[in-house]
Amino acid sequence: MLGKTFVNARVVGVGFVIIVAMAIVLRVSDSGTHRSVVKIGGESIAVEIVGTSASRERGLSGRKNLVTGTGMLFVFLEPTRSGFWMKDMRFPIDIIWIEGGRVIDIAPQAPTPLPTGDLPVYYPRLPASYVLEVPSGFSRDHNVKIDDLVDIKI
Repeated sequence: MLGKTFVNARVVGVGFVIIVAMAIVLRVSDSGTHRSVVKIGGESIAVEIVGTSASRERGLSGRKNLVTGTGMLFVFLEPTRSGFWMKDMRFPIDIIWIEGGRVIDIAPQAPTPLPTGDLPVYYPRLPASYVLEVPSGFSRDHNVKIDDLVDIKI
């Protein structure tokens, strides 16, 4: 009898651990974000990584600003020519597309939505696995250009 009770308690304990782990995974996937560092243009940038379609669609929309030294990194499962727009953006940004550890395109100083409400869509010249959004002027200030090396830690 004691052996059966021990086995039942162990099963309950393992079940509890699995439930807690699933809750953590669901919480992370709901937000679709975690933090890391990207090195580009001689600078280390603390990035919020977004990997779900919902978090990618939301992006930086509605935020008040993007602090110097920070950014948002969009991660795609395979290289894509996904377009980026400035819906509900309150500040301009630089958009940097990355593939194979190199910058493949840049949309510098992408402005907030136009007064007419038009939302231009920014596309890279080539498919990219990563897109980095940083404060407007970052690319100019750090001389970031196409073919520059990028170190991404995920």
